[in-house]
Amino acid sequence: MKVEALSRHFLQEHPRDAARVFEQFGPADTVIYLNTLSAENVARLFQHLSPSVVSACLARMDAGESARILKELGIERASIYLRRMEKRLRQLVLEHMPAYYAGMLRLVLRYPDGTVGQLMDPDVITVNQQTRVKTAIDFIRDNSDRLENEIYVVNEQQRLQGVVDIKDLIITEQSKEVMHIMQRPRYSIPARSRLNNVGSITGNNYRDVYPVVDHNNHFVGILRHEILTSAFGDRGRGLSDDADLAAGLLVMADLFWKTFLNLLIPDYDNRERRGRDE
Repeated sequence: MKVEALSRHFLQEHPRDAARVFEQFGPADTVIYLNTLSAENVARLFQHLSPSVVSACLARMDAGESARILKELGIERASIYLRRMEKRLRQLVLEHMPAYYAGMLRLVLRYPDGTVGQLMDPDVITVNQQTRVKTAIDFIRDNSDRLENEIYVVNEQQRLQGVVDIKDLIITEQSKEVMHIMQRPRYSIPARSRLNNVGSITGNNYRDVYPVVDHNNHFVGILRHEILTSAFGDRGRGLSDDADLAAGLLVMADLFWKTFLNLLIPDYDNRERRGRDE
């Protein structure tokens, strides 16, 4: 195996260890190597580097390539790095992104630092209260890259009405309207809330994702717990007294979740595996 192929294999299989290696080099030297990698592999590495290192690397890369990498990282992480960019460069990178994706990033970037809106993901599947179960399932199949454990139900004013677990969709009569199987949300988090207030809003109840609303109570996205804890570091664990237990339970839940995904989206396991190998 050639040295280049071996290094790429190490990066793909051990991105955390690779990140520790790259931290020993300056951004200029790191970028020389990063320019030989695909956007997917660079994004995989960036997830394990400090934001300051990532920002320094992006500042030295072509704006088009930076845009491709940030798109691979997802809205939440991309917004963190864009905030660290000089304004002119940030605008240039956004111009190289698809209009739909850049629009979502601008929505997130308008919220102040340290707020929930700064870290939320607005690219979430929503359905209307009167949507039939079959229609919802068909839409999910066509948008499987945006799939979460649940979908969100809104009314005509885009206000959050309820949440539907994916597994409930699968076992429900397809002619039913989703409003008959949705669960009322126990809470929603204002987008302008400070991140350190999330625990008090939710009563420290651990969830994988939290629904986010704007000042008019319109549903605008979700806040992922993993992103929240990443922003806080070790302090984020204090948001739930049962975080360690919940983390273990999530491993078990993931097995059940993948089983349901295979029922909902044929060949899901193979598609996911191919995505990791690319």
